[in-house]
This record gives sequence, structure tokens and C-alpha cells, in this order.
Amino acid sequence: MNEIKFVDEQGHISLIPIDKDLLEDIPLQKKLLAKMKLGRAFEKKANELFAAGFIHGTLHLGIGQEAASIGSTMALHSNDKILTTHRGHLEAIGKGMSIESMYAELLGRENGVSKGYGGSMHMIDPSIGVMHANGIVAANTPLACGIALALKKQKKNGIVNSYIGDGGMNEGSYSESLNLASLWGLPVVFTTINNTYGMSTPIEGSHANPDLSMRGMAFSIPTIDVDGNQVLAVYQAMQMARNLASNNKPVILILNTYRICGHSRSDKNCYRSDNEIKAWQKRCPIAMLEKTLLEKGIIDQIELQNLESDIQKQIQIAVEAAQISDLAKDIQ
Repeated sequence: MNEIKFVDEQGHISLIPIDKDLLEDIPLQKKLLAKMKLGRAFEKKANELFAAGFIHGTLHLGIGQEAASIGSTMALHSNDKILTTHRGHLEAIGKGMSIESMYAELLGRENGVSKGYGGSMHMIDPSIGVMHANGIVAANTPLACGIALALKKQKKNGIVNSYIGDGGMNEGSYSESLNLASLWGLPVVFTTINNTYGMSTPIEGSHANPDLSMRGMAFSIPTIDVDGNQVLAVYQAMQMARNLASNNKPVILILNTYRICGHSRSDKNCYRSDNEIKAWQKRCPIAMLEKTLLEKGIIDQIELQNLESDIQKQIQIAVEAAQISDLAKDIQ
């Protein structure tokens, strides 16, 4: 689906094509590709560190969801705020969090972004607008309303973008937040990264109506629904959502994607077939953008190899710096 589906408050549906300017914006496409590749490499290395015993607790990876997470955060402005979930590495990277501080956080180091106390699920950096990272399903949504209300009362520029998963849309706090945001006209985007599973439960087994774009009508909130593996479509969809929210019109954004890895490191993926996973691997968001840029002659294999090499150097430097830094005081 290369078009963006827009559902207004009354349920009328419009299909919007990808903007020609975006399709011709080569610097942006290269930035999106580089950031998605960085996010994928970051998580793969984090997975290795966990397996080697350097990271404690658990780990929730978003491998396969890079376009949804990176495309949406990179479309935001510097003064916009985001709230992420337990699977928030990619959104943090897209909003500008340094991988050095993130690896230090994963390893429980004093110079981690949350001083080593938050770990994988609680990376917070208000200086770049990453306000909260929450492991409680849909608990971001009422917090986002509070931050959005503060922005509106203080007449500050910027909007709030609250991330949840598809399972979070069934929580009571989500519906309550939609109602409040609509009543008060809050500058907030409710973004669902729909990876089709709530832990091990497929969306058809948890939603009476799996068409998530229909949810907003009950609260007079428009919904934007898009293929979350097409990064330019995601970028434009978030631009549209942001424009609405900046005029105090809350909006729901649905990014349809898939997590290739399990829910967490303890998930053995027994509830999904190999064929299903392989089918989605063929729709890898990074590979699709890379293929497009190669076919158009915008990049070549040498440039890609140089990009990969540069990213691996960034990862190596960041990990080595984290490993030699001091442990958080209570962890020593």
C-alpha cells in the first residue's frame, strides 16, 4: 500500500498518494536509509551483548519495524515530545538519542542516558524530547495527554507523540485518553505500531474489529493508516498527523508493520510459522528502500559498503566506550 489512508471523524475514507517532493528528496531518503541501518545494527549488537551476558533483565527488539519507528520520529520537529514503549530503541535513535549513551544504559553504566538505572525499557532524554519510556501497556497515552495539555496551556510550540502497540488499543486508558484529547483539543498524536501481535496473540484474536483505522470515529478523532514498511509513506503520514495535532486536533496514526524477532528474548516464536516470518522478511523496510535507491542510480554498492562500514565503526566505538565506563553506583 503506497497510498495513505485517511479516515475523517465521520468515517469517510480518502486515499492520498505519496508526495512527489518526498519521492524526489534524495538527501532525506539517504538519511532515512542510514538511520534505519543504524537502528538495525544497534539492535543486532544489543542482542549479541545480551546473549553474552552483558545485559541483564530482558530485551525487546524491533527488528523489522525500522521504517515505522525511524520514519515517524524523523518527521517530527526538534521541539516535539515522544513517549515510547518497552520496545523503544528505534524511536529513541530516530529522535536523536546517542547510541553511546544507549549502550551505556543497557550495560548499567553511570554515563547511560538514564544513569544506568533504566536499562532497555526506560531510556529517557528530555533534552531531545524523549520524555518517557513505559513498560506498562498503553500507559503512555494519559501521560501524553498531560504533557500536551501543558504545552497548550503554556502556548508552547510542539506536539506530543505517544507510541503504543496494537494490543495497547484495547486498554481502558487508551480509550479514556482519546476521549480526553478530543474533548480538550490537545496537540497529541496517538501512534500505534501495529506489528500484528500482542505478545503471542494475533490481532484477529484480540480485536473485535481488526481494522484499527475505524477506532477514532467514536471519539471524533481522524485516523491516518499507512504501510509501516514504506518509510516515505510513514514520513508523510507523520507530517500529516503533526499538522493536525499542531492545530490542537488530536489524531490516531496506524503504522502497519511486523516484528521479525520474538516479543522479547524469552520468546521462542512458537506461535508463528516460518513461512509467515519469511514472507515478512521479503518486505524488509531497509531492503525495499535500498533496492529503490539502487535501481534509480541514487546510490551504488560502494556507497552502501562505505555506509555499512561507517555504522559498524560507530557501533564498535560506542560499545567499547560503554564497557570501560563506570557502573552505576548501586550496581557496583
